[in-house]
Amino acid sequence: MPPGHRATLTIGSEVPYGSRFCSIGCFWMRGSQRDIALRVHVDVPQDLINLVAGGIVDAAIMYAPQHRPGLAIDQLMEENLVLVTSNLEECSPKTDYVHVD
Repeated sequence: MPPGHRATLTIGSEVPYGSRFCSIGCFWMRGSQRDIALRVHVDVPQDLINLVAGGIVDAAIMYAPQHRPGLAIDQLMEENLVLVTSNLEECSPKTDYVHVD
């Protein structure tokens, strides 16, 4: 454990979430829990769930985690996916596509 810290918290994240959520968590930890060392581990979903199940990672942020006995899964948020294209011919009003300018 690093000097001056009472505990270490290891958070895992899938690649898309790594920069978004983990950076928010890092800023929060630095501001409110200065005596806890934070370690961030970015990996693929299958490896993350194995690391959590094995106790190597304390918690992980994932899109669709596998349910495993002994693990609690909580939904943090819902994410809306947006279709983006440079081919405006494909985006006619007939396709039910909403164009946001």
